[in-house]
Amino acid sequence: MSIFAIVAKWILPMNDIIALIEKETGLAIDRKWRRRILTLLREKAAEKKFVSIPSYADFLHSSQGHNALLALIDSITVGETYFFRNQKSWKAFDEHILPRVFAQAQGNGRNIKIWSAGCSTGEEAYSIAISLSKHDLPLMEQGVSILATDINCRSLAKAEAGLYRDHSFRGGDPAVREKFFTRENDQYRIQNNIRKLVSFNRLNLNCSSDFPQEYHDVDVIFCRNVLMYFGTETCRNIVQKISACLAQDGYLVLGHVEGAMASRDVFTPVKCHGTFVYQKRTKPREKPVQCIKKDRKPVFQKERVCIPAQPCIHQEQTSQKSPYHKAFQCYLKEEYQTALDYFDACLSLEKRGSKELILQALIQLHLGQYAAVETCLAVVSARTVLTPEVYMVKALYQEALKDLISAVKEGRAAAFADRNFFAPQFYLALFSDRLGKRVQAKKYYANSLRNMEKDTDERIRLFVGAVSNELLRSICERRVQS
Repeated sequence: MSIFAIVAKWILPMNDIIALIEKETGLAIDRKWRRRILTLLREKAAEKKFVSIPSYADFLHSSQGHNALLALIDSITVGETYFFRNQKSWKAFDEHILPRVFAQAQGNGRNIKIWSAGCSTGEEAYSIAISLSKHDLPLMEQGVSILATDINCRSLAKAEAGLYRDHSFRGGDPAVREKFFTRENDQYRIQNNIRKLVSFNRLNLNCSSDFPQEYHDVDVIFCRNVLMYFGTETCRNIVQKISACLAQDGYLVLGHVEGAMASRDVFTPVKCHGTFVYQKRTKPREKPVQCIKKDRKPVFQKERVCIPAQPCIHQEQTSQKSPYHKAFQCYLKEEYQTALDYFDACLSLEKRGSKELILQALIQLHLGQYAAVETCLAVVSARTVLTPEVYMVKALYQEALKDLISAVKEGRAAAFADRNFFAPQFYLALFSDRLGKRVQAKKYYANSLRNMEKDTDERIRLFVGAVSNELLRSICERRVQS
């Protein structure tokens, strides 16, 4: 078969169906999904007695094929989840969010409403209900409703049944299963008093209109590990609609790598129990004040000379016994204050080298300590010719101050100083996305994929935290293909 025949028989019809799925769901379908979709198309076409993929594609586009399209989407969008996934998020929910939500509800005399958006097979929604039931509060008198939605009808049917195998309880507290589930042969069914707190419905987060009224005035919205599967513009639209659904001072709980999608104009990041949750702002965000004395020139306005040959300070392996290494491990666990305390206990400011100062600046960026970041950058800049890592910290500092143009300039300086540096290519891609420069963003995402194989793991971790290379690669591949 010629290449033109292959394109006509398989590639064009498959691309047409993928475009239809992306339009329906907003998902950004990468190359891995394409292989899976091709296999599914062959199976589904055979089941429906279609002689070719093109004829099946025509059927999916018709009004008669809408249910078949939903079944195809169900086969693709099977989510991976389990009870109390990511313990830090649940501790923040239990000990920080819930007490405040209960206090506000009791003060206002209204019901409590929580939404699990992208609930998959129901483990997250039932985890919310279990957390609520563990609080010694007049739960039933207060009036609590948990809304759980997903686009996948089969997942919702399983959630409604409330029947789970051992795999759904991995890594959790065995006492939870014993107390809140009833064993049925080799499976476990959620008890009815927990089950009746949750209502499941199909909802497409990418719907063109605003979400129905029942999803408004919500106290807490869980939308974890969902946004990462959508394209950039779709993410913006979804987050905008979600923020409109939150009650005053309501909370948004996102996945570990999705925090950047919560606009700082709308949400205030709240650090608690080693993770971040996002509280809806009651008034517009004020731009952080740059703490620069009036009687001297700002430290970042001096003329800069890029020297590409300057050695990178993170190329050598760090000793596992060094203060830097121990602080770095705390940083990867998002224990930022612990890392700073360790630096203060072991090294005076004068004894901290460039590596320590850069790590300190990144930690203080996470904590929003902008004046301290400026001090670190001033000290390290005075000691040595600027390295690629220093330029990268300056880029992230400018981004934190919402000066994307300056952030791009510093990011380009970092990329120019070391062409194998992963972080500037990755963040330049993110900055370009936010500036609406899609073609440029794709170029930077492609460069990120290349540099991931060339850069050191330590330096990648320094600028992206504990996010795995597999997830970073998946994000970059999706953006290149979108």
